[in-house]
Amino acid sequence: MWFSVAKPSVVDVSLFDNVGRLVLTIVEGETLTPGRYRRLVLVSDLPSGTYVCRLLTDEHAVSTLLVVSR
Repeated sequence: MWFSVAKPSVVDVSLFDNVGRLVLTIVEGETLTPGRYRRLVLVSDLPSGTYVCRLLTDEHAVSTLLVVSR
């Protein structure tokens, strides 16, 4: 997974299932400097389906869909 941070921020990146339950924490409370970041996300234990990936910083929240299919 790739994501970008525009300015120094405390960052959380989380994955939620289709009913809003937290299923995976990818980044939790890391202070990141501006730049592009990559994190390995292992979804082998997740059932097929659509998930919401949420990036939360001091000033912004961005969500995108992630589809897991087998």
